[in-house]
Parts: sequence; C-alpha cells; structure tokens
Amino acid sequence: MPAPTPETRRDFIVEWYRPDRRREIVRVAAIAGGVMVVAAVTIGLARSGVLSGSPAARIALGVVGAVLVVSGPIFGLVGFHSLVGSNAYLAIRGDGLFRHPGGTSPGLLIPWADVVEARVEEGVGLRVERADGSTLDAPERYQDVTPDELAARINRARQRAMLGLLRPAR
Repeated sequence: MPAPTPETRRDFIVEWYRPDRRREIVRVAAIAGGVMVVAAVTIGLARSGVLSGSPAARIALGVVGAVLVVSGPIFGLVGFHSLVGSNAYLAIRGDGLFRHPGGTSPGLLIPWADVVEARVEEGVGLRVERADGSTLDAPERYQDVTPDELAARINRARQRAMLGLLRPAR
C-alpha cells in the first residue's frame, strides 16, 4: 500500500486560527508592572524615612518592597508562560472542522457532513450548527480574522469539501 499523500489524506489542515490573547497579555503585563512600581515606591519610602522615622517601620517597608520586587517578575513569567503554553486552535481540515481547546484535551472534530452552518450570534460569538441540532460555540476571537470572516470561511470550506474540492494549503 503506498504512503498517503496530501491529496489522499483527509486530515490535512487547510487553515488554522489561534485565539487572540492580546487582552490577557496586556492584563498580565499591567499587573506585573504595577507590582514592580509599587515595589519601587515602597522601597523608596523605606529608604527615605518619609512615612516613619522608626527603624522598625523602615525595615518592614523594605521587606515588603523586596517581596514585591521578587513577586512582580515571577507573576509576569508565570502569566506569560500560561499564555504561551496554550495550544488552543480552530482548524479547517480536509475531514471537518477541528477545535482544540488546549491542554491535554484531544479536541473535537466535526465532520463536514455534520456541519450545517457557521454563523455569528450576538452574545455567543461563532456558532457552528450541527446536523443533529447541537451547536459548537466558540466565544473567543481569533487572530487576524473577524468572526464574520471566519464563519464565511468555514461555510466556504464546507461547500468545497462536500464537492471534493478542498485541498491542503501549499
């Protein structure tokens, strides 16, 4: 039996989309940066003695500032690691629409014969209606594509797949 080629395989990826994580990135950076600013102000107040002339209070402020100096970057590293480590994606494949939520989950494949329509609904985001009446909801936004464009691309890919015209991206 010959090795499968991209033309004979059905699980090839035509297009794939990653969730847009810009808001989460800004949030992590703002919190980590804010902690660092508070740390700098706390250490500055401890060293200057403006709040209290007591050596014990200055030492306590210095310790709090030192803890904040260490915790700000650690929070940033852990937060960015969790964002970068996420392997969630939505793929238009030759055999159907595949959604991988990230982590160790195997993901969900909806064969093209089971996809009725993809559309955008207010308050839901992208909704893919299935032949059995169930739906796949993808509320997150995806990078470099609007929800309306993504729904149109899924519908176009479904039509092409049903006609046998869907080919791998080259």
